[in-house]
Parts: sequence; structure tokens; C-alpha cells
Amino acid sequence: MNSLSKISDDSIVFIDSNILTYHLLGDEVFGDECGRFLLRIEAGRLIGVINSIVISEVLYNFIRAEVAEKYDKGYRAVGRYIKENPKVLREVNPTPVNELLAMQNLFMLESSKDYVVNTIPMYISSYNLLSNDLIIASTMKENRITDIATNDSDFERIEGIKVWKPYQEEAVRG
Repeated sequence: MNSLSKISDDSIVFIDSNILTYHLLGDEVFGDECGRFLLRIEAGRLIGVINSIVISEVLYNFIRAEVAEKYDKGYRAVGRYIKENPKVLREVNPTPVNELLAMQNLFMLESSKDYVVNTIPMYISSYNLLSNDLIIASTMKENRITDIATNDSDFERIEGIKVWKPYQEEAVRG
């Protein structure tokens, strides 16, 4: 397995939402390693790249976690709770997400509509990807980014993409 801590300095790395979410929410297993990885980006040792899909997923995960905790809702039930009580969103402070996304050396790139449209059949039939991962893969390919920091094994199926995962010995033994 390729550990996040082993990514070579000066690499350009696409960052999947789970890496940012683990850090943001202080995940007990992967939060620390993801935080150290993000510090390397902030220090300029790595260049981080995200797209709007990642921003949407990170913000959604953060909102769900905040509302679930504040209103003592199960993580699965919180989406419906928010839909039925949208005013609870006024109580969510997005500052931690904003600060994370504003980090130095973290850039946002997108894929062109034409590129995505032309690659949809390949990413679905050859790599069995769902929509968000398909758009992330398209963004990476069009922008010639070969490294991704993620804990999502779906990206391991994509030719030409190298997956870097958070690693905790306790998680592997557990």
C-alpha cells in the first residue's frame, strides 16, 4: 500500500474528500496522518488539487456531522432531518471548512464539459465508477495529475492513477 507519508516532495496530488473530512472531523484512525499530509501541502512541499465535487462532499460531510452531534441524530438520519428542518443550517458555522479550503498551495481545477462527456462511457464501462469519482478521475486525467490522496479503493482500478492512502498500523491490525 502507498502511504500518504511516502508521497515525494514536489508532487502534485489530487485530494479526495475523505482525506479532508478525516482531518476536519478529527477521525480517530486517519485524522492525524491526514493532518500531517495537509501540513506538507501548506508548507509548500506538495501541491494539492481539488475540484468542486470535493468541496461539495467535504462541506456536506461537515454539515451532517455538526447537525448529527448538535441534535443527537444518527449519521444516516441527519440528511432527512436537515431536509425537514432546513433552519438548522443557520446554526452550522462553516469557518473550519473555509479555513481548510483556503490553505496555501491548495488549488482548484475542473474538467471541461466536453472532456467529461467524452470520458463517461469509458469510466463507467472500464472502471465501474459512479458520478463523483468519474468527475474526479476526469479532472485528474485532463489536467495530467497521476497521484491521488484517498481512502477510496475505487481509484485503484484506474490505469495511470497512483493511489496514496492514510495508513495507521492499528487500523490494519484491528
